[in-house]
Amino acid sequence: MSLYLYRAVNSAGARSDGTVEADSRPQALQKLFAGGLLATELREAAAARSVGLRRRLGGRVPPQQVAAFTRQLATMVGADIALVPSLEVLSGQVESSRLRETLLEVRADVRDGSTFSDALAAHPTVFPGLYTSMVRIGEASGTLDVVLEHLADLAERQEEIRGSIRSALAYPVFVLSVALASAVFLLAFVMPKFTVMFDDVAQALPWPTKVMVGTGDAIRRHWLLVAGGLLAVPALARIALATQAGRAWLDWLKLRVPLFGGLVRKLAVARFARALGTLARCGVPMVQSLDIVAEVAGNAEIARPVRLAAERVHQGESVAAPLRSSGVFPPMAVHMVAVGEETGRLDDMLLKLADTYDREAERAIKTVTSLLAPALILAVGALVGFMILAMLLPIFEMHQLVR
Repeated sequence: MSLYLYRAVNSAGARSDGTVEADSRPQALQKLFAGGLLATELREAAAARSVGLRRRLGGRVPPQQVAAFTRQLATMVGADIALVPSLEVLSGQVESSRLRETLLEVRADVRDGSTFSDALAAHPTVFPGLYTSMVRIGEASGTLDVVLEHLADLAERQEEIRGSIRSALAYPVFVLSVALASAVFLLAFVMPKFTVMFDDVAQALPWPTKVMVGTGDAIRRHWLLVAGGLLAVPALARIALATQAGRAWLDWLKLRVPLFGGLVRKLAVARFARALGTLARCGVPMVQSLDIVAEVAGNAEIARPVRLAAERVHQGESVAAPLRSSGVFPPMAVHMVAVGEETGRLDDMLLKLADTYDREAERAIKTVTSLLAPALILAVGALVGFMILAMLLPIFEMHQLVR
């Protein structure tokens, strides 16, 4: 008998961690389920450390590959192909080695008698709680293929938004990177050679030239410290953001940064609405749905009122009230949620809300990009102009001395 570490939620949405003894993983999952717990993570205690290390080294699974797998599995299940052969076929087609390893483990668990949802729940970093909960509903209702189609739609839509953001930021990031690299090269290698001609001139150099020369000398003499500092800043930021307080501060800042805060808010509301609407349409109870959405919200500022809404709904209240009092959700979003609750069409209203905010987010991305590109061009122009001024001012002054 082995000892398993678990993380689970109960029917009220409360989370708990602990251990359970069982002969196998399926038996451990069954024990937890019999005790009213839904496992979101389950690992054998002796193997948890080595498995976690191996998966961290294996990298993350690209979301588009999970979406493609889900779509293909929905097609195969809809064609009445058994689950184990479907997983065997699809595991040989995915490109990600980590996803392939995960699917092979899921197939083995299903073949050993575990349900598909329980097998997926053992891999929460690849298949989050939203995914496994919807699959569990699909298994119970006999509509697994339909649920998988909804999951594929959800994943593909989220990937489209991420792709739009990456495409919009590609050009500004490229321009900024080239500008910084060019500035460092000019400061460290070109400017010192250029200023050699002024060493014998008795007149002091202009202050822009002194700034350029001093910066170049500092980079050239202390390049190890400069390089170490450039590497240390992202490393320290990663360590700080790994803490709960650091993540909470960053999530708070994201929603309030000028120009970008509105875009982040629209994306977060769209993600919340689409996930909750999809869960509601698939028949997941509202309390459990809200708890799952809070876990996958991606922003602590959004997750906090969603968790509060789960508690209020469990007490018999509405979803809209805690969202309205939080001040995080826009009034239109809260109004549409309230209308959906009153009319009994909450899933439809949430999915319409998600479509609305996705469109607004796409427009905001275009607006931010249209403003960001000229701003970067002006910044690069100012930098280049300053460097040219710093190089030409000594020449002008030398010319005045000669005259």
